[in-house]
Amino acid sequence: MDDVIALLFGAIVIVFFSYERFNKATYQGGGRHLQRLIDVLSPDKLRARRVVLNAYALYASTLLLIYAFLCAYAEILPLIGGPDLTSKALGASKLPESAADAARIFTGFTPANTGTLPSWTQTPPNPVVNQVEGGIGIDARVSLTVALILVGLAPTFPILQRFEEWMRSAAHRLAGIPTRVLAASEDLRRRSLELDPGTDEKKLGDTLLIPWGYWERLRFYKKHAGNALTAPEDFRNDLELIFGTLVWILDRKLKLSNSRGREQFAQLEDELRLRIEKLISALDEKTGFSPGEAAPVEIPTVKAESNPPANGEAATPAKANLVTWDRIAGEAEELADDLCLLLALYVEHEIIVEKNIASSRDLNKETSNRQQSLARAKLHGFLGDLIGTQLSPAPIRSHSIIVWLWSSGTIVLLSLVWSYYPGSLEWQLQREEPGNIYLRALNHVSTAFTCYCIPMVVVLAIRDAGIQANRWRNIWRVHWTVSLPQLLLVFVLSWAVSTLFVVGVAFWQAEFVRAWTTMRLTFEYNAPTPLRGSVLAIMVMLLLDAQAVHVTDPTKFRFRPFSSFLWGISAALVVGIAGGLGRTLTSWASAQNAFAPRSSLDAVDRGLIVYAMLNSAIIGFVVVFCVSELLSNHRSFALRRAALKRDEA
Repeated sequence: MDDVIALLFGAIVIVFFSYERFNKATYQGGGRHLQRLIDVLSPDKLRARRVVLNAYALYASTLLLIYAFLCAYAEILPLIGGPDLTSKALGASKLPESAADAARIFTGFTPANTGTLPSWTQTPPNPVVNQVEGGIGIDARVSLTVALILVGLAPTFPILQRFEEWMRSAAHRLAGIPTRVLAASEDLRRRSLELDPGTDEKKLGDTLLIPWGYWERLRFYKKHAGNALTAPEDFRNDLELIFGTLVWILDRKLKLSNSRGREQFAQLEDELRLRIEKLISALDEKTGFSPGEAAPVEIPTVKAESNPPANGEAATPAKANLVTWDRIAGEAEELADDLCLLLALYVEHEIIVEKNIASSRDLNKETSNRQQSLARAKLHGFLGDLIGTQLSPAPIRSHSIIVWLWSSGTIVLLSLVWSYYPGSLEWQLQREEPGNIYLRALNHVSTAFTCYCIPMVVVLAIRDAGIQANRWRNIWRVHWTVSLPQLLLVFVLSWAVSTLFVVGVAFWQAEFVRAWTTMRLTFEYNAPTPLRGSVLAIMVMLLLDAQAVHVTDPTKFRFRPFSSFLWGISAALVVGIAGGLGRTLTSWASAQNAFAPRSSLDAVDRGLIVYAMLNSAIIGFVVVFCVSELLSNHRSFALRRAALKRDEA
């Protein structure tokens, strides 16, 4: 059992220690403002936590597959530049000094020193086969070493390192890291906040929570920069965005959500606030602004840019960096870029949400909340549809994790019940004896997990990654010529991954890893089994897409009280047929490859087909029924909460 424990411990090491490796940036050269902030923006900060966890689950699952493969085929590591983990001297400090020591160390028993037969033919008191019975044939040192190599705690080798970087980059791209936030920030840069500072003669009516001194500065800077810049309007828009974001976000005049998530951006806020203060100081010094002045005494011209200091002293480094208006405008432009990135991050992490920004009933009343409401409405108008895409329940609330947990738990529970009865009848029909309850339970649970749970997680991961990357086509919204290739791709990938697990487990059990004949026979016998799991996963995917369509268009897929029951019956029929078909193919493979090949199925085969159909139909009904009820409950809760908010408003 030591090899089993070591294998599981290595998998735990990968799950818990690979996140730090996943969180390394793979987006070098992703834009000026991203490069300036790359030190404080790790990948897990560029998307919502649930999206990052989904991407990490894909990354960790891939590492676990590689881990299982390298543990099973450790002898190929030297061929691809890795260490030789199959050497018997691995981890040893010295070689045994005698044959007796070698036998005692490596076999676990001391051979007899007397007798007429050679020691290797004598039967020890406790046979070695009893000590290793139940093992999987993988050295514990191999498992732990491979796990440490994969998570970077042991020296790696070039091929594995490049593959890990490619997988990390692929997981980041599927999660939209950093493309989604960058695209949102670039979209914001094409908009303007449109703050009207008024004129000196006209008193400002609505301050929008912005202090009077900042309004004075906006007017003052605008007058001074008008003759010195080639694009004064862009400079004015940048200043409006800087002052508005400084007051509303950095100075926290507007109340936002998710205060815990906001704390991870505290360093970024401090750096931006410091840069804004430096820019304001440079502008004040450039224009000669002093607080309280109603109008500038003199507007400098462009010719003043090249004049040396009046007292003949050398310019300080700060003055040298901001000596021209173009330099100041460039600093303001970069600062506005970073503030747009901050706003996009806050929308992504649901720190800025619609309920905190939408205009309220105080807009048309002279109350203490008027300026707060006007400021919220102004920011909402600037962000526009960016908030709408974040709050859309269909693309973000995909329910993938909770659906997979419910489905897997249901499958495991039903498999345990089935293993007790009528699993004993199925076992007796197949092996001519009822078998042990624990052995039957282990066999049914492991088979159900590889056949049902693995295809389910693959389908849900592909769907969720496609939604986050805006590449998923809802099955019910597009023409069948568009949905069919996507459906086939998801089906084939889920089946292939599940088959890889099933065949791998069968290889370990059969211990005929290198024999092509065994590989072919094992594949023909086991490959049809996961078909039922892939079909069930497709049924759950169709249910999720139908629920997404119903959220945006309630006239389609109306969920009535018996909808969950109808979905369950449909799943039972479809998955039951798939289970019977898969068992039929397995029985045909068994009949053709038997020691005495049979040309047709016998009564035993037909009985196993019936049991497979019943098992698949029951699992399909219960899983889809529970998922449908779960989604209906979430939908009803959301509707009640929305109605309650409308009543309160």
